[in-house]
Amino acid sequence: MPGTKPLLAILVIGILFSSCSSGTSQTTVLSRVSGAAPGSGEVVWRYSTGGWVRSTPVAYKEQLLFGSLAGYFNAVNIGTGEVIWEYKTRGRFSGSPAISGKTAFIGSTDRNLYAFDLEMGEKKWSFLTGGRIFATPAVEGGKLFVGSLDGFLYCLSTKNGREKWRFATNNGISATPAIEGGTVYCGSWDGYLYALGKGDGKLKWRFKTGNLVLSSPAVKNNTVCFGSADGTFYALNAGDGKLKWQFETRDQIVSSPAIANNTVFFSGKDGILYALDLKTGREKWRHELEEPIDSSPVVEKGVVYFGGVDGTLYALDAGSGSAIWQYRTEGRIFSAPLVNEGVVYFGSKDGYVYAVR
Repeated sequence: MPGTKPLLAILVIGILFSSCSSGTSQTTVLSRVSGAAPGSGEVVWRYSTGGWVRSTPVAYKEQLLFGSLAGYFNAVNIGTGEVIWEYKTRGRFSGSPAISGKTAFIGSTDRNLYAFDLEMGEKKWSFLTGGRIFATPAVEGGKLFVGSLDGFLYCLSTKNGREKWRFATNNGISATPAIEGGTVYCGSWDGYLYALGKGDGKLKWRFKTGNLVLSSPAVKNNTVCFGSADGTFYALNAGDGKLKWQFETRDQIVSSPAIANNTVFFSGKDGILYALDLKTGREKWRHELEEPIDSSPVVEKGVVYFGGVDGTLYALDAGSGSAIWQYRTEGRIFSAPLVNEGVVYFGSKDGYVYAVR
């Protein structure tokens, strides 16, 4: 299959598996700290997976769900970090789970998209694609949308995994689709952002960037925002794909944006977290680190959370960019954090999932 920027594509795949533990140690709680005050940046518990955790955790009742490059899909107690159930595949989990009802969906590098019953802790069904799945699925209205490195964006039934439609791009897909109204937006390694009909998968429009689109789009106020490995952050009209504005950074953008209070937050390989006005693209503030940033930011109650290649989870004031607290791990952080009831959950290359508050 033809593809743009093949060398960079190889490098992207290589990053996913670099320094990954090959051990098969089962998950165990190594430490808990009680009495940590909210917002103090102290660890409540941490959980060893035996492999790099790139997956963003997701909460379901008392369960915290995530995958790791050790090949396990894990469900642990969200309050204590103790194991509830786990499932081992022949591949590795790089993407994050999506939840609909009592079912979790996650893709694996063994080319399968898995559906798990969260009440029983058992596999319901799986769907085999033609390539490894690094992307996180999106779910809406009984339909699941997920990209694969075979270059297709798939639409499946959440009930039984039956394929409804597929759309072919010219290279792999590792970005999570965004769904807004009757449209699915998704980027591809062929350098395009695509807008497809949610019901039939027909192309509405596409927008060409200068390199791979690894960033998942965010949609707000009829604006689609995303970054490209060409170093540019784009804002498009959601209806017709016309450019509204663009913002140039110093390096590639591989993380995905977050939008809150008419501000779009994103980071890049240049080591900067940016806050831009959603309407105009005007820079409001920036927070610079000495290392690149791969983690996507999350905004919760006026605080921006994200991880750095330096292994640190940062909490910044969303209005000013000033530091509130930080927590250092022993490995690079690619995982976007989950904030749930005052606790921040995230994974690290050191093989742990952390609960910090």
